[in-house]
Amino acid sequence: MEKFKFVLLVLLTAATLLIVTGFSNSSNPLNSGNAGNDTANTGNQVNVTVNGDGFNHIQLNAADGAAYYSSYENLTYTSIVAKAGTDTLLILLSTAGKETGTFEWNNSEATSYLVIPNDGYTSYTSVNSGSTTITEFGGINGFVKGSFSGSVYKSETNEPVDIEGTFSIKRIEDK
Repeated sequence: MEKFKFVLLVLLTAATLLIVTGFSNSSNPLNSGNAGNDTANTGNQVNVTVNGDGFNHIQLNAADGAAYYSSYENLTYTSIVAKAGTDTLLILLSTAGKETGTFEWNNSEATSYLVIPNDGYTSYTSVNSGSTTITEFGGINGFVKGSFSGSVYKSETNEPVDIEGTFSIKRIEDK
């Protein structure tokens, strides 16, 4: 079952990445066309720090992303797309239900993934090593707000990367 969830999560991540980065014009409400906090177009605000495995306390601001609730899994997914040099980073957070609270990354009700698609889809996965706090869960076209902090581990080598940040991401239709 865990392998099924992981494969489904990877597919949802890829779909979200295509949705978020698929259009570079104003017709895409999730893509502001730049990599910075952009309250004028989307209202999204994200601040992220990444450290480890070649990242040296890299601080990122991103405006691209989306949050949605999956009724099938009873999970909310929050995706963040950011640029770090020539790399595009995708951070995907999942939390249980449609509610506020603190969710420990334990691979059942909350997880965190960091994906770098530019270099062959390097992926990092949380293993009981952090948490996501949802402070506000708005309605559709509202915002999911909160913070996250913890370590994710490179799939191939188990190299740790520390990630932390705050977010206010527009919520799209439930899936």
